[in-house]
Amino acid sequence: MTHLDIVITPEHQAIAARLALAFIDADEYRLNAAITEVAALDREAALAVAAVQSRNLAAALTGLLGSDEAARAALQRTILDAGMAGDE
Repeated sequence: MTHLDIVITPEHQAIAARLALAFIDADEYRLNAAITEVAALDREAALAVAAVQSRNLAAALTGLLGSDEAARAALQRTILDAGMAGDE
């Protein structure tokens, strides 16, 4: 369980994987189906899918960039960029 008492189940992991695969394959039909599947979930299940996606993103960035520090810097730049875009 997470600190929010949300249990991540194999179903949540499968949904997260289907969503990522649809993006990788640039398959608009499957992407729409996966997003619709997430939208139909209750709040806790949707948060569980987001947690799986976030965990996978963090692991991928760390592997790609070579360290936790580099992955952290990339995500912090994204936060700063988003903040600056919001100021425009």
